[in-house]
Amino acid sequence: MFRIDPLSHANQVMQMNDVVLEVDGTTVADDGTVQFRDDERVDFSHVIRKKHLGDTIHLKVLRDGKEQQLSYEVGQFRPLVPV
Repeated sequence: MFRIDPLSHANQVMQMNDVVLEVDGTTVADDGTVQFRDDERVDFSHVIRKKHLGDTIHLKVLRDGKEQQLSYEVGQFRPLVPV
Protein backbone atom coordinates (compact mmCIF):
# COMPACT_ATOMS: atom_id res chain seq x y z
CA MET A 1 0.00 0.00 0.00
CA PHE A 2 1.31 3.39 -0.89
CA ARG A 3 -1.78 5.31 0.19
CA ILE A 4 -4.43 4.49 2.78
CA ASP A 5 -7.44 6.73 3.29
CA PRO A 6 -7.00 7.98 6.87
CA LEU A 7 -10.78 7.93 7.40
CA SER A 8 -11.24 4.32 6.27
CA HIS A 9 -11.53 1.36 8.60
CA ALA A 10 -8.62 -0.27 6.75
CA ASN A 11 -6.38 2.45 8.17
CA GLN A 12 -6.72 0.78 11.58
CA VAL A 13 -4.97 -2.42 10.42
CA MET A 14 -3.00 -1.58 7.27
CA GLN A 15 0.40 0.10 7.25
CA MET A 16 2.31 1.93 4.55
CA ASN A 17 4.30 -0.49 2.37
CA ASP A 18 2.10 -3.50 3.19
CA VAL A 19 1.78 -5.71 0.11
CA VAL A 20 -1.72 -7.17 -0.29
CA LEU A 21 -1.42 -10.84 -1.27
CA GLU A 22 -5.05 -11.96 -0.82
CA VAL A 23 -8.45 -10.40 -0.17
CA ASP A 24 -10.99 -12.84 1.29
CA GLY A 25 -9.01 -15.79 -0.07
CA THR A 26 -8.75 -14.32 -3.57
CA THR A 27 -5.15 -14.00 -4.77
CA VAL A 28 -4.06 -10.49 -5.76
CA ALA A 29 -1.64 -10.37 -8.72
CA ASP A 30 1.45 -8.16 -8.90
CA ASP A 31 -0.54 -5.54 -10.82
CA GLY A 32 -3.25 -5.35 -8.11
CA THR A 33 -5.86 -7.33 -10.04
CA VAL A 34 -7.93 -10.40 -9.16
CA GLN A 35 -9.59 -13.06 -11.30
CA PHE A 36 -13.10 -11.94 -12.28
CA ARG A 37 -14.64 -14.16 -14.92
CA ASP A 38 -12.98 -16.79 -17.11
CA ASP A 39 -10.31 -14.63 -18.73
CA GLU A 40 -11.05 -11.28 -17.12
CA ARG A 41 -9.28 -9.45 -14.32
CA VAL A 42 -10.38 -6.44 -12.27
CA ASP A 43 -8.79 -4.29 -9.59
CA PHE A 44 -8.75 -5.99 -6.18
CA SER A 45 -10.93 -3.17 -4.78
CA HIS A 46 -13.82 -4.91 -6.60
CA VAL A 47 -13.74 -7.68 -3.96
CA ILE A 48 -13.94 -5.05 -1.21
CA ARG A 49 -16.73 -3.07 -2.89
CA LYS A 50 -18.94 -6.18 -2.97
CA LYS A 51 -19.07 -6.12 0.84
CA HIS A 52 -21.85 -4.64 2.93
CA LEU A 53 -21.75 -2.64 6.15
CA GLY A 54 -20.85 -4.95 9.02
CA ASP A 55 -19.11 -7.54 6.83
CA THR A 56 -15.55 -8.50 7.69
CA ILE A 57 -12.75 -8.26 5.15
CA HIS A 58 -9.88 -10.73 5.57
CA LEU A 59 -6.50 -9.80 4.13
CA LYS A 60 -3.21 -11.61 3.76
CA VAL A 61 -0.41 -9.06 3.55
CA LEU A 62 3.34 -9.09 3.36
CA ARG A 63 4.71 -6.76 6.04
CA ASP A 64 8.42 -6.42 6.70
CA GLY A 65 9.10 -9.68 4.84
CA LYS A 66 6.54 -11.73 6.82
CA GLU A 67 3.04 -12.82 5.83
CA GLN A 68 0.32 -11.64 8.19
CA GLN A 69 -3.43 -12.21 8.38
CA LEU A 70 -5.44 -9.03 9.00
CA SER A 71 -9.14 -8.31 9.13
CA TYR A 72 -11.41 -5.36 9.64
CA GLU A 73 -15.13 -4.66 9.62
CA VAL A 74 -16.67 -2.61 6.84
CA GLY A 75 -18.13 0.50 8.40
CA GLN A 76 -19.84 3.64 7.32
CA PHE A 77 -17.58 6.39 5.98
CA ARG A 78 -17.67 9.42 8.26
CA PRO A 79 -16.44 12.59 6.53
CA LEU A 80 -14.60 15.22 8.55
CA VAL A 81 -16.98 17.92 7.35
CA PRO A 82 -20.73 17.20 7.44
CA VAL A 83 -22.24 16.90 3.99
